[in-house]
Amino acid sequence: MVNLPAVDFSGMSPVKTRALLRLLRNHDCACGCGMKVAECRVKDPTCSWSKGLAAAIGDAIRAGKDENEAIEAAKATKWARGPEPPKLLDDPVTIPTAGAPVRGPEGAVVTLVEFSDFQCPYCSIAVAKLNAVLEAYPEKIRLIFKQFPLDMHSQAALAAAAAVAAHQ
Repeated sequence: MVNLPAVDFSGMSPVKTRALLRLLRNHDCACGCGMKVAECRVKDPTCSWSKGLAAAIGDAIRAGKDENEAIEAAKATKWARGPEPPKLLDDPVTIPTAGAPVRGPEGAVVTLVEFSDFQCPYCSIAVAKLNAVLEAYPEKIRLIFKQFPLDMHSQAALAAAAAVAAHQ
């Protein structure tokens, strides 16, 4: 008796069982693990892609399809596509910047929006880096400054208010 996690061999003749095993041992799992379906079923029984592919191939073999037809039937299922790759970045967010201090050209290729706190030591380190980027790409980078006083800095809100007043 053959036993692979969540693979149904019931009602299959020995010939069909061998055909199913051969396909599961030779067909790549779609989850991206680099294993064959049978190996993935054993090493990762929670993998829904190997489980779905095994079921689709098994159903096709059980229905009397030959091995090529069984693979084609599996390829037609959602389990053959595998998981969606993770998004590298979230969708862009619109940030209201009207009236904020700006450095760089209006038509710059890249716009950076800096949220800063005048008392933040990390923000002060960023100033040199941002200045270097602006100097290296004077026609391609635009920097917009937004106040972001942190509650943990006792004078940050007052400094932000003073900067807004000075800008106006």
